[in-house]
Amino acid sequence: MSAISIEEIQAAEKLGLRVKHLVTVDNSLKVDIRPEFVDSEHPLYGVEKVNNAVLIKTDLLGDLTLIGAGAGAKPTASAVIEDFISLYT
Repeated sequence: MSAISIEEIQAAEKLGLRVKHLVTVDNSLKVDIRPEFVDSEHPLYGVEKVNNAVLIKTDLLGDLTLIGAGAGAKPTASAVIEDFISLYT
């Protein structure tokens, strides 16, 4: 995984870019994990906060983007509290 400096992030933001942490898997199942700058045309540009996304590139259907809620501070805290309640009831 490559590092991106704060200076690079600040310069990219001035250009309207956002940094996204991407995991790619090719047809041979080689996995690559890296931060990458994306512009507002990229399907993952608007994925923020507790949301996660998967972008699947297909030959027959083109690009498919699946976006949904992932974990975050509040959902995680809620799950922990729910676990404690279930232990004591």
